[in-house]
Amino acid sequence: MNNLAKQLTDYNWEQYGLQRDISLDDYESLVVLMDMIKHPDMKILEIGTRQGSSSALFASYIKEYGGKFYTCDNYTISGMGLNNPTPYIKLIFEKHIQNLELINYIDFIYKSSLETSKMFEDNIFDFKFIDGCHVYSYIKQDVELWYPKVKDGGILCGHDCEFIPENDFVVETLKHNYGVNDLTWDKSDMLLFHCGVIIAVYEHFKQEAKIVGNRIWWVKKNG
Repeated sequence: MNNLAKQLTDYNWEQYGLQRDISLDDYESLVVLMDMIKHPDMKILEIGTRQGSSSALFASYIKEYGGKFYTCDNYTISGMGLNNPTPYIKLIFEKHIQNLELINYIDFIYKSSLETSKMFEDNIFDFKFIDGCHVYSYIKQDVELWYPKVKDGGILCGHDCEFIPENDFVVETLKHNYGVNDLTWDKSDMLLFHCGVIIAVYEHFKQEAKIVGNRIWWVKKNG
């Protein structure tokens, strides 16, 4: 598994017209977290499949170690919270997974995060990755829905959280200056960050949340 991040980065994720959405740093960060929990009976669930960039990583772990991996996306809302401009994106996902020979290691759930959460009991997942709609209200809901589903000692994590605020004052400043939308571009400081994700993660976990790499947030559930 040491070369997995590089192998998935080198794969041509843009061959069907969609821009790459997972970087080498993201892959390496997720490998760090996955290596904390990997075991033969592990259960993994991902919210926000899109074209399958992160799905391929999780499926590769199931292929290597065993266990169960579910990925959930109803393909009606993009990460920006807008109507998805690429209705064929589900087909692109399936094509990538077939190309990578991982289709037998994924359970596909084509439902919303809320609908999917009703399918599972609490305390059953070793690893839960949130990468659905990045608007504040959706991230807040996903954290509240899925944290109880993670086992004690398991990991809840997500994409596109560039930093964890130091205190409540920083959060209130973010809200005042930028609101709680998905993506914030501060041209004066040349900053690009996902304000909705940052605020929702901080409000729920405070300093318990950590960042690995450039933008993967994570918490370890302790009962």
